[in-house]
Amino acid sequence: MVRDELTYRKELRLMDEFSVDLELVGISKKGIRFRVRNAFRTATGDLAASVTSGGVWFDLEHRRPRIPPPDLDNLMRTLWHAEDFAEIPDKQTAVLRTQDPTKFLNQSVAKGLDAA
Repeated sequence: MVRDELTYRKELRLMDEFSVDLELVGISKKGIRFRVRNAFRTATGDLAASVTSGGVWFDLEHRRPRIPPPDLDNLMRTLWHAEDFAEIPDKQTAVLRTQDPTKFLNQSVAKGLDAA
């Protein structure tokens, strides 16, 4: 998870009965980014609190966001969709690829000196 937003509406006391509903608030086309909400409800069904969490599937080895395994992606998409469900745009990332990173840096510095 990369973000959590907690909203309190009504108190729950020790030993109060309550239920928790999980719903999907958003997901990107590729499934990389998602938002889920846990709604805590009193025994009478009143909303006591909600936690909306934003997450990103992340490849720890390559240190970058990744597409989730198909089984997990399918599972996420079958969650109950919230009333305010919305597709999350996939982020586009530009990556500079060069054989020698210092070559790019040196060219940029030289251009800056020429302009001065």
